[in-house]
Amino acid sequence: MKALRVLSVLLILTITPAFLFAQVAAEKKKLKKELRMYRKMKPMEIRSMKMNYDNKLKDKKNQELIYKQMQRKYDSLQNVLNANSSKMSQLEVQLLQAQAASLNAKPAGAKGYYYRVQLGAYKFYDIKSKNSSDESFSAESTPEMDKMTVGLFYTLAEADQFKEDVRSMGIKDAYVVPFKDGKRVTHKEAAEGLKKSK
Repeated sequence: MKALRVLSVLLILTITPAFLFAQVAAEKKKLKKELRMYRKMKPMEIRSMKMNYDNKLKDKKNQELIYKQMQRKYDSLQNVLNANSSKMSQLEVQLLQAQAASLNAKPAGAKGYYYRVQLGAYKFYDIKSKNSSDESFSAESTPEMDKMTVGLFYTLAEADQFKEDVRSMGIKDAYVVPFKDGKRVTHKEAAEGLKKSK
């Protein structure tokens, strides 16, 4: 067993220098071939080759400089993105808190002049049982009829646009109704009141 180890070590020691010598010899041969090629070149060709090399070296340095500048810009933009992401997360939390607070808050009732869109007036429909605490939904009951209105708009143009949307959904009798502090008023009175409040 010991003899086998000694033999393998001797074999490695004899092959390694031969292999390295072959590599060095191949490189020397390649270098000699290149030198012969350069000796055959004219001075202007060598000068042109050197200038080309210098230009490529300068281009490489410029590219490295541009890369460093772009890297700094990327880092700066990444910092801005991280700050904005953090701010957005905070705003989302605040939004969720505000939404939760608004669900628990009771509506104060609309004040001043505003408009609603009346969807219809019904004789045999008990609207009182369907009334919700949502301020944008309103139900009026009289002995003759129950009236249902939706929306809360502070301009006639917004209310009229919503009325057209409702009509396009198939409720052809929808129309705009003006209010002041929860009571129906005429369109003229609402227009004058809104002008004065501006």
